[in-house]
Amino acid sequence: MTDPQLKPDAPKFDDDFSSFFVINGFPKVAEEKTSKFLDLIIKTLEKKNYYIDATNITIPISAETQKTEGVAFVKMSSEEQARIGASTFDGYKLTAKIVFTACTMPEFEKIMATDDSFEQGERADLRDLKTPVFDVKRDQYLYQSGRNVFVNYFSATSAQNKTDENTVCVLENASDKAASFSPMGTYLIIIKADKVVFYGGKSMRTIITLKISKVEKAIMSPCERYVLTYSPMGDNVYTIWNFQMASEIRSLP
Repeated sequence: MTDPQLKPDAPKFDDDFSSFFVINGFPKVAEEKTSKFLDLIIKTLEKKNYYIDATNITIPISAETQKTEGVAFVKMSSEEQARIGASTFDGYKLTAKIVFTACTMPEFEKIMATDDSFEQGERADLRDLKTPVFDVKRDQYLYQSGRNVFVNYFSATSAQNKTDENTVCVLENASDKAASFSPMGTYLIIIKADKVVFYGGKSMRTIITLKISKVEKAIMSPCERYVLTYSPMGDNVYTIWNFQMASEIRSLP
């Protein structure tokens, strides 16, 4: 018997999920309490002038626990709207301890398909990453001596008392390229011969590594979601990256 889906007049299923985005980090609650989260998603998107109803939102329920699984799938009208929706909810603070992460469906599928060869540093939560930013009494600064990079804290008190600043970290033999901070001050960017390393957190540990050689300059977008690398001696001069996925979006010769 011929598969009905193989017939010439068979309906075509829409398997393009580019107009979806995923929100992760919801509390796991009973199904009857999901209406609060539906309202939150709908009203938050309304503030961006995007109007959807509850039928566009799927919140999976665990068959074992009969509670939500901590994730929501949201359908928008276009890929562009899905990207805006993801950026709206990524980093959204529900409470002081509950912070959402979000991405488009294609990005989510890449995450789920990522194998063990993906090189990423130690996991750091948002509060740890933002430690330097939240410290209102001290500022971080960096300087280089040869290939060594030094990151220190500076405060008005230490300046008045003429005391030594607190050292955050010393990266020995790090790079001969200029080190820099990301636009929001979340990451320290170090360009090495075969990769670009992003350090962060209270102790400045490796967070994400972009595997690309011969980079002369790395520029992060103001939202810290994308990176542009400049490699004049490489196969491609410019490369645009999805920072969170450490994946290449597009390259230009």
